[in-house]
Amino acid sequence: MSPSVAARAQKEPAHAKPRPLNPRQSRYLELVYHADQEAEEHQRRQWHQHRRRDPADRWRWIPYSADHPRAMLTGLQQSLLEAGVHDPGSGATLAALIRRGLIEARTIQVETPHGPARQRQVRLTRAGRRAVRETQPAHSPSLTGLPEWLEDALTAVRNASPPGLHKTAISRRAARRLGPAGYHYIDDANAWAYKTTSKGIRYLARRHFDDCGRPSN
Repeated sequence: MSPSVAARAQKEPAHAKPRPLNPRQSRYLELVYHADQEAEEHQRRQWHQHRRRDPADRWRWIPYSADHPRAMLTGLQQSLLEAGVHDPGSGATLAALIRRGLIEARTIQVETPHGPARQRQVRLTRAGRRAVRETQPAHSPSLTGLPEWLEDALTAVRNASPPGLHKTAISRRAARRLGPAGYHYIDDANAWAYKTTSKGIRYLARRHFDDCGRPSN
């Protein structure tokens, strides 16, 4: 069934620089970017496992919400909820990002376990992807280190007994940020647990050294 576009942002000229976003808008854009990167990583795994990959013009669209009384939160809504920014103002924030040409939105008809429903989807534009990469590179934490909540999740993975930390012990948002699509400080130990990578161990060792201070001569 062919999708109907409900809203599409106008493309900015290639030379245009996005106007500054407020903290809430920046967080929304960042979480849409991480959902996009997670979808891209899934397609990459499909290719490595010699499975059929979906075309980019399909998987780049990220489910945002479903218009059904029994609909559950989408993965993106759950990430927004964990970040403390999923509330009645969400629609206005998305609309602001659309007006700025950073995301596009559409509504399509989908089948759910409870019957047909209208699903709202969002997709990053090139300008939106560029804006996130310029302000927060996905693969290198800031000079001050990871946020405390994310460092706590990484520490929990490191401190877990073999074979690793059960995947339900940290949030999906933390796993996404720390995993292969983000900093790659953790990886799958098996289908149910995470383990710390050598890169994650080096990060924690460096942070421990910074906290203790350099040894005196």
